[in-house]
Amino acid sequence: MNKKSYLLTLLFLFTLLLLPVEVIAQQSKYWDKVSPQLAQRNMFKRYKWFHAPRMFPYDSIPVTYYKKIREGIVEKIQSGNRGSSYYEQVNWSPMGPISISPYNPAHWQAASGRVRGLAVHPTNPDIAYIGVSAGGLWKTTDGGQNWSDLSGFLNTITFGAIEIDKNNPNVIYAGTGEMIAGGYSIAYAGDGLYKSTDDGASWQHITNGFGSRTAFGAIKVHPTNSNIVVAAVGIGNTNIGYADGNGGIWRSTDAGAD
Repeated sequence: MNKKSYLLTLLFLFTLLLLPVEVIAQQSKYWDKVSPQLAQRNMFKRYKWFHAPRMFPYDSIPVTYYKKIREGIVEKIQSGNRGSSYYEQVNWSPMGPISISPYNPAHWQAASGRVRGLAVHPTNPDIAYIGVSAGGLWKTTDGGQNWSDLSGFLNTITFGAIEIDKNNPNVIYAGTGEMIAGGYSIAYAGDGLYKSTDDGASWQHITNGFGSRTAFGAIKVHPTNSNIVVAAVGIGNTNIGYADGNGGIWRSTDAGAD
């Protein structure tokens, strides 16, 4: 260890001594909220390994930190200094319901919701499906100019992942519930997987293996074998307890039936 590293280590240890005991103990409270079964899963251990150092010495990342970073990004955008020539070549147009402002400090006002899933038809780019957090499942047939609701008669309106079978574009998979990184964010649970074989006109509800509460992050169909479907299911929001211990990678060899 060189002299600089040694001094930094001493400084870190000295800082710990200055922290109140209750502040240091607070950092462990977040991880204590999960069930023993979930705490033993490798996926959760990786999640803890990544987030714990970034949250220390608290049990969450302060909102003021997010705000500071966000304001810095907005400042770069407004000044034209985006930091990358790639972004300067890309033009985006908001599709609604209202224009997306770079920063809106007033919460819960009208705004475009968070889109968790997007799938575009493999041969017709005018056809696309989106899944919104607590906002439903939607389809467009004219390149996004108009959208129709496909989830009005389903059990849930939160969708985290959508996939079109490229071998048969009439088949669509929609995974419910949203997978989040953690903290004290608000997230909405789902109730399994939905499958359509008629372009979204009707849906089959699939819960085999997943359980009644899910948080889908991604779904993929094999490019040459429609029977093979792979899904990534998250642990959900452990703070509000909707993780059913079903997080992980799921695989079906019969087109989602099991």
